[in-house]
This record gives sequence, C-alpha cells and structure tokens, in this order.
Amino acid sequence: KEKQEEFFHPSFAHLHDPFLMDGMDVAVERILEAREKKERVVVFGDYDVDGVSSTALLVRFFASIGVQISYRLPH
Repeated sequence: KEKQEEFFHPSFAHLHDPFLMDGMDVAVERILEAREKKERVVVFGDYDVDGVSSTALLVRFFASIGVQISYRLPH
C-alpha cells in the first residue's frame, strides 16, 4: 500500500539526495562559477523522448537561475 501511495502521489521527499552521486558537489560549484563569470553552458542532449525532455528541462532550469545556456541535439 505504501509503495502504491508513493507511485500515485510522488513528492520530492521520495527522491534520493542528489549529492550522493560522486562529483555532484564539484559539478554544482562549476555551474555556479560559470554563472558568476557569465560563461556559456551547453547541454548535449539525446534525440529520443527522454533525451529531448531532459534537455528542455535543464535548459529551462539553467535559464531560470541566470546561466547563459544553449543546447545541442543530434539529427
């Protein structure tokens, strides 16, 4: 029952801490540095449903926090 509840009513509390991923702290620091220095960040996506969707989400997020962002998708 609990697993069903989590599936049908997801929340951020159900997610793992992203800083458990090796190197996440370094990646975050680098992105913040790029924002501060007004460097461009490029997201390289994949041309399938999850690749295009995740690229769009990343581009929108980075733009919303003031990162100069562009993207590339293969043909």
